[in-house]
Amino acid sequence: MKKEELIQKLGDIEWEDFDWYKITFPFNNSFNKTTNKTTNKTTNKTTNKRDIAKEMVELLENNPSLSMIEIGKKLRITHYNVQYYLNKLKEQKRIERVGSKKNGSWVLK
Repeated sequence: MKKEELIQKLGDIEWEDFDWYKITFPFNNSFNKTTNKTTNKTTNKTTNKRDIAKEMVELLENNPSLSMIEIGKKLRITHYNVQYYLNKLKEQKRIERVGSKKNGSWVLK
């Protein structure tokens, strides 16, 4: 493709002739708007994230004998997530399991 054809197709660009070509395209503001929109959307999702650990502590305050399956159903999360948050709360020494798996209860500290 010849230089004139490129200029006609690409519009207002800077053109420098050497033994290689360097083309500088004008800045497109729509790209920046899209980037900002995506950034804001992601930020809102992250900052509005619910505090599942806090919800779990409140749930166990009211009913300390709940099983992992019951906690998961009430908070609408998987049992893997329940296990994850219970382990985090145990590591932080905020809860402790007393008794057996079937007949035990959670003690808040």
